[in-house]
Amino acid sequence: MLVKGENLTLAQTQMVKNAFVHRLTIENGYPEKNPCNATCKAISDKQWIKEHAFHFIKDGSRLTFNHKHCEPSFMAD
Repeated sequence: MLVKGENLTLAQTQMVKNAFVHRLTIENGYPEKNPCNATCKAISDKQWIKEHAFHFIKDGSRLTFNHKHCEPSFMAD
């Protein structure tokens, strides 16, 4: 199931942060740490999570293995 970032539990939020280690956020070290030479504006983890939706298994206990990416949040509507 696709879950909007704004609807994640604290445990799910931590799973997302652990799984998406290359997110371009201030808390993750961007722009100083920039492995892909991105040029986008630095945002907070909170904003990045709110702007995205994540693929979880049906009971919400973990991220799915077959989706290695997130979606824009409107995709979960």
